[in-house]
Amino acid sequence: MKQTLRNLLIMCLTAVPLWGHAQVGEDVTSLLVDPDMDAINSWTNNGFKSSAKGNNYAPMFGGNFIEQWTSSTAESPNMLADLSIEQSLTDLPNGAYLFSAACIACQQGDESIALDGVYLYANDANTAVATGNGVPERFYVMAVVSDGNLNVGFKTVSTTANWIAWDKAKLFYYSDVNVNEQLAVSILALQESVAASEAYADSIKMQISVYTALVDAVTKAKGLISNGASNVDEVVAAKSELDAAMEAADASIEAYKNLIAETEVAQGVFEAYSEESDVIDALEVLYTAVEKANAMYAAATSDTAEISQQIFALENAAADVKVGVEIYICLDSLGNILNTCEVGTSYGCFSQAWMDAVEALTNEMNAYFEMYQNGDIAALELLPIIEAAYQTLTSFWASMITIDFSLPL
Repeated sequence: MKQTLRNLLIMCLTAVPLWGHAQVGEDVTSLLVDPDMDAINSWTNNGFKSSAKGNNYAPMFGGNFIEQWTSSTAESPNMLADLSIEQSLTDLPNGAYLFSAACIACQQGDESIALDGVYLYANDANTAVATGNGVPERFYVMAVVSDGNLNVGFKTVSTTANWIAWDKAKLFYYSDVNVNEQLAVSILALQESVAASEAYADSIKMQISVYTALVDAVTKAKGLISNGASNVDEVVAAKSELDAAMEAADASIEAYKNLIAETEVAQGVFEAYSEESDVIDALEVLYTAVEKANAMYAAATSDTAEISQQIFALENAAADVKVGVEIYICLDSLGNILNTCEVGTSYGCFSQAWMDAVEALTNEMNAYFEMYQNGDIAALELLPIIEAAYQTLTSFWASMITIDFSLPL
């Protein structure tokens, strides 16, 4: 069943899309020189500079990007001067062109100042740009070309921004000059989500029903585009459905990855303590938890909540086994110190304060052991307390004798 679904998703994701109606543009980004802003001299520049820190703002930015910034504080907010960076294209087919770029435009000093005066432009058309501090967003502007010439760029005009930046420009061509810009932008966004869904074609384990929903969402989105979507709301809804399906897939993949990892840890604990007869009941519980986890992973029908519960069960079962063994070792070690060492003996002339500290730790661990037996503290809570006690034991006694107090975690 899962393989059939996987094959269907691969077919959906790798088939050549039949974009062909007026609202779906032809990607002509290759007409731009350096759309990824790798070299600022590829553009006609008036006041901008290049930065190599684009990966700090991934995935919208990446590698080099182009920016300008001036210092600004709440007490003394500053604004950028008028800047521009652009590129002119000639001998183009007449029609509508949709220019797009990932942009930042913000006022970092006084965020109460309304952001104004930053524009993405194409010929005489302008789209206002405003974003959060360091949070790139993609903006679009459409222009009709009737003489084969297109001028595209990014600029400020009496702006209130102190930092602007852009990266990853794109350009799309529409032969129909009456194209609906809002619909065209919505379809482009849906196409980007479809492209992002390709990452799941050979994905690792996830819940079968989540995978099925992803297949359905991809199929619906591609059908909507290829059949000629004419309703903005319909396209936006399809994108929301696909994005939600991918988000659910991410969560499910992460859950199954965590399940198998925790199962392997629990299996290791079982093997490490399998000969300890004092914890035979706890070992049986752990074995059952491991078997159930393996079955859940193989079936791939459990949701993230069920997986979280099983991971918790594995952690608790493993901790019960560890505590059932290690608490006795800890108490025996403390008892041996108290029984062997006396103040002023040849073992090191221990001070009264040293012996009092050992006795206090012994009493504390006995109290915790009683709480554990009465069900007043869980094994997962007690285990780090035992580990801390081992560390204290080591500091007490390591200089006198060699004892391996390490837990086989």
